[in-house]
Amino acid sequence: MNSQSNSYNLQCQFSTQTGAIERLLRMIRVRGFTVQDLRLEMMDGYYQATFTVTGQRCIANLLSQLDKLIEVVTVSQMPEQALEKCA
Repeated sequence: MNSQSNSYNLQCQFSTQTGAIERLLRMIRVRGFTVQDLRLEMMDGYYQATFTVTGQRCIANLLSQLDKLIEVVTVSQMPEQALEKCA
């Protein structure tokens, strides 16, 4: 495995349901990433989060897992880049 941490900027829109923020952050941690920066605001009845994560694992796996959370409406990497192939 690569010993160098990579940094990724992500954007996520999710519901204001109780515990939604905790579930989102727990998924990031469990998938082997660390949140370096988090900006959260309420827009149109949803939370809009912009955050920077670092980690050695494949970002495509994290995006896929976040997208499966029932509270998540959208999640994407910024700027839009081709996702790396996961081994």
